[in-house]
Parts: sequence; C-alpha cells; structure tokens
Amino acid sequence: QVFVEGLTKIAAGDDPLYARVAALFTLKQLDGEESHETLIKLAAKDDLREFALRALADRKTQLKGVPTKLFVEALEDSNPRVRLQALIGLARLNQANAAAAVMPLLTDNDPVVAHTAVRTLVALKAVEPCLEVMATGSSSPTVEAVVQVLERLHDERVVDELIGLYAKHRDATYR
Repeated sequence: QVFVEGLTKIAAGDDPLYARVAALFTLKQLDGEESHETLIKLAAKDDLREFALRALADRKTQLKGVPTKLFVEALEDSNPRVRLQALIGLARLNQANAAAAVMPLLTDNDPVVAHTAVRTLVALKAVEPCLEVMATGSSSPTVEAVVQVLERLHDERVVDELIGLYAKHRDATYR
C-alpha cells in the first residue's frame, strides 16, 4: 500500500513526464484492477491521458470496471496519440456499441489514427454501422474507408447487403 500511495503521488505530481508515466504503469502492474480509479483520475490530465488510457486497457484480463465512456470521449481529443489509444482501448474492451463514435475517425487527418479506426471497426465486427454508411449511396472518403472495413468482415449479411446496394444504385463511382 505504501508503494501504491507513493506511485500515485509521483504520477499526479509535478515530476518530469517520463517519471510520471513510469509511476503510472508501475501502479497498474502492482495494483491491477484496483488501480483503475486512480488511472481514470489521471486520464483527466492532458499530458497523461494517452498513457492512462493505455494502462487502463493494457491487460485484457484486467478490464473489469474500465469505463467505455472515457474512451469514447477521448475519440474527440485534439491529440492524435490520445485518439489512437482510445481506438485501441475500445477494441480491447470489445465495445461494439461504440462503433458509431469511431466512424468519424475513418477520415482522421492522422493516417495512423484513420488506419487504426478501420482496424477497430473490424475488431468490433461493426457490420450494422458500416452498412448504414453504405446505404447512403454517396461516394465519399468515409464510404471508401467503410469499404476497407467491410472487405475484412466475413459475414453473409455484408455480402447480401452489398449485392443489394450494387443493384439499387447506378452511380459508377459508388458501385
């Protein structure tokens, strides 16, 4: 308990960032799921947010009590590294209900974030949200990215819907 208190104090303090990050991850290693409350508080700090998100979702065996809302909110962060960790975390949390919130990141200015958004939607098996985007019948960068997701989802519904959409729309670019 003494170590946990000391690490929490270091992570929340004014030490150099590398020391605070090391304390944050050591806290997670020592305290496991018990560290989540502290990590959630540390995620409120701009300079620690990406690291706290990473630590919260780092171990698939220690995801109990990790709030999905924190990761969904982080998808709109101005820092691309935070958005990246939010995507990775949502995939690890297997929160398919967050797929709609991931959609805008398919066309993110940061190519790593955009690529990871595709991978996240594939991991979440986000068939329905992707098919909703395809049903718009428009040609856009979002539709192009959704096609990348759908071609990685091996589901009969995807094939049936795409065949139906192909027959329904006449726009050559869309087809």
